[in-house]
Amino acid sequence: MVKNLKPNQMKKLRDRRLLRPADRANVDYKMAKKLQSGLDGLAGLLYIMKALPSEKLKKGEYIKEVHIRLLLELTEAALRTLDYKKVRGTAEDPYVLEERNKKVVGIDLRSGQAIKHGKLHRVKAKKKEIERAILLWEHVDYLVENFVLPKNNIEHPGMGWRHSVEDSIDMQIRKKEEQNEVESPK
Repeated sequence: MVKNLKPNQMKKLRDRRLLRPADRANVDYKMAKKLQSGLDGLAGLLYIMKALPSEKLKKGEYIKEVHIRLLLELTEAALRTLDYKKVRGTAEDPYVLEERNKKVVGIDLRSGQAIKHGKLHRVKAKKKEIERAILLWEHVDYLVENFVLPKNNIEHPGMGWRHSVEDSIDMQIRKKEEQNEVESPK
């Protein structure tokens, strides 16, 4: 299992854009291997959690709130890294939003990487994207049903529908398409 990062490793990661290209490549490789090792060890952790009685784990405070937050953040980072996309539309016509014609609009000060944005377009969802969306939907649905919403289905006051920027753009695209269909019937 991966041990905590040492202070010099954290410094190299934080300041990686300042490293020489060869040193940066070396740090990137070592940290990627460390990440892989930690992720490969998650199956063992899950096995332990399922095997041991939850009372024993609670009593010893082996699992803490901070661990839950870290696991959620790790999941979000992994989804971003693997480019999981929100599948939209209907079962007959699923699509994703894809950025095209990306242009540099700034620099990320932490990584030194260029920040690029483009125009969003609808693209037919690939089978893999649909399978990923189903996996996430089923898991999130289970989490919400069992850990978020109250059993009597009373709406939580803070659980209103939140729209992302992409959702707003998608709604604008859909409205334009509907308007074009009305103006030029087939």
